[in-house]
Formats: sequence, C-alpha cells, structure tokens
Amino acid sequence: MGLFSRRPAPALPPRDDLHRALEGLAPKDAERFRGKARLVEACAAEPADSTILAVLDAVITEPHTTDGGLLCATTEAVTFGGGHSGRMHFPLAAVVRVAEIARGTVRVEFEPAAPGVRVLPVRENVDAMDFSVRADPASVRFFVGQVRAGGAAATG
Repeated sequence: MGLFSRRPAPALPPRDDLHRALEGLAPKDAERFRGKARLVEACAAEPADSTILAVLDAVITEPHTTDGGLLCATTEAVTFGGGHSGRMHFPLAAVVRVAEIARGTVRVEFEPAAPGVRVLPVRENVDAMDFSVRADPASVRFFVGQVRAGGAAATG
C-alpha cells in the first residue's frame, strides 16, 4: 500500500452487546469508532462473560505521557485500555460517581481501596481519573447513563 492509502476498517468482534453499545452513540462517533483498529482490538479484549454497555474513544494525559485508548463500561466495571499505560479497572461497586465535568471530559470517581481497582502506578493515591473524549455530547450522555444504570444494577 502507498504512503497515503488507508487500511480497510477492522472487523468488529461478533458481539451483540458491542453493536448495541455503538447504536447508543451519535452516528458520527459510531462510524469513527468502527474505523479505529486500536479501539476494535480493545473491545475484543473485553471478557466474554461481561456485557459491554457503552464505549468511548478516550485520552488520558499523565505527567510523562499522553495515551489514547478505549473507555469501556461493562456490566462489571469501567475500564480504560491504553496503548502505552496499560489497563485500568474500576469495578462498578467501587465507582462512586461518573459525570461529564466539562465538555469533552469524563470523570470517574472511585473508592481507591476497593477490591479490584487498578490505576496507573503514578496515580495510586487518587480517587478519580479524568478522561478526555472526542465525542458528541449525546454519546457522552449515553456513556454516563449506561455506567449509572449498570452501577445501580450492580449495587442494587
């Protein structure tokens, strides 16, 4: 392939839950998501025994790196699979609050001592992570709503 040629869009994993999660996004966001191999691959890494509720393309900025990846809400947890920083994991029972705190910024507040919480090593003593998302406000609202609904089901 030439310098400016594009690879074909990667095939989505054959998961009905992922297709439902993409249907909840604004059409432009869903199309952009389908075209990013790193996001599709991250979805394939989600455990098959959990249901994907919502997904967003997200970025974290740390003191020494900027890392893009998949912010994913499942029936068990909110996860971030970064290309450089690895995987963060916030079980829904540990999630205190999730909200859009500014346009394009989603904050996940969590109980840091809860079982199963995994954050970046430089962030071990925090109780919240902020994720920059490039998505339509409707997609962000869908994500936040799905996390809240999943959290209510997990703790209720």
